[in-house]
Amino acid sequence: MMDDEKEIPLYAGSGNVFADLGLPDAEEALARLAQQIKRQVQEGCNSGENIHAEIVFNRLSAKYKAMIDES
Repeated sequence: MMDDEKEIPLYAGSGNVFADLGLPDAEEALARLAQQIKRQVQEGCNSGENIHAEIVFNRLSAKYKAMIDES
């Protein structure tokens, strides 16, 4: 490590980022996220769109960032 670099502590996550952030209704938020990912993939498959995980992530990440910012 260089002299000007600070060591950042790492912590093991619980598997639910919403709970790790201390957000209310974390289990419900995780379930909604899973439902939305499933819906995005199904819609992409049904429309003939070649959907990739990156596309799903990009579509949903802004929405969930806004949800976290509101908390």
